[in-house]
Amino acid sequence: MRICLGLVVLFSLSSVSGYCAEKEQKTFSSAGLNRLYVTTETGAITVDGTSRNTVLVEISGNEQDKCILTMNVAAGRLVLTAEGRSYTPPKGWKNIFGLFRGGERRVDCPASFNVSAPSFLELEAKAGTGDVNVAAMSAHSSIEAGTGDILLRGISGSLAVQNGTGALTGSACPKNMVIKGGTGKIQITGLCGPAIVQSGGGGVNLEWDRVPSEGDVRIQTGTGSVRLVFPDAAKLSTSLSSGLGRITNEFENSNGFPVSVQSGTGSVSVIKSKGNKTL
Repeated sequence: MRICLGLVVLFSLSSVSGYCAEKEQKTFSSAGLNRLYVTTETGAITVDGTSRNTVLVEISGNEQDKCILTMNVAAGRLVLTAEGRSYTPPKGWKNIFGLFRGGERRVDCPASFNVSAPSFLELEAKAGTGDVNVAAMSAHSSIEAGTGDILLRGISGSLAVQNGTGALTGSACPKNMVIKGGTGKIQITGLCGPAIVQSGGGGVNLEWDRVPSEGDVRIQTGTGSVRLVFPDAAKLSTSLSSGLGRITNEFENSNGFPVSVQSGTGSVSVIKSKGNKTL
């Protein structure tokens, strides 16, 4: 790891500057913290929940002439942001089409954050085109990605996700889950709680290890197909519909856990896990 010189980093508690040729690490105490906010433009975000009482932040891909990094602690929230620098083109500057362009411009910042933080922190992570990986967080997690992929591992707190064209995959058991998807696929295993999912053109593939004790499952898609898997002995009250797609239901409709699926043109399948899953 190289010594950092000249990087613009803003702190609310102390001011530290340094330019990172490769990577830089910062450590924050978790005392008084209850939330973590991380956002990037084109860089990736990785957050791993731990049992430690510190937050370790590793920054990579930073370029001094493109990036402004901000790190500050206020009102119990640790904020980590990477944004592009603004610049004003020279007078008479033309774009690739030969047209004159005026006014302020911004360059994309490629900096990424790799964060190890106490699992009890509430998380808000937003990425533009970069991927987002989140693991082992036990409080509420809110995750957004524009074109990057989202990977979940071991999430046990409540979960809210918004994905655009990238895929949303992983294994998680959130207390409850709300997903708003675009055209990227949604594929999650190990579920144990209620879920609300809206997807435009991406397929939805969800698997439950056990039937939730409360709430319901509600899925809506436009053109994407839906595949839901529940334990063999599950008692489900299903309401399934599709405009043009095929419907498959391996469960007898009973006065059980409510499952509702509506699809425009995609197929709908509710099937048994055929494994040793619990109720």
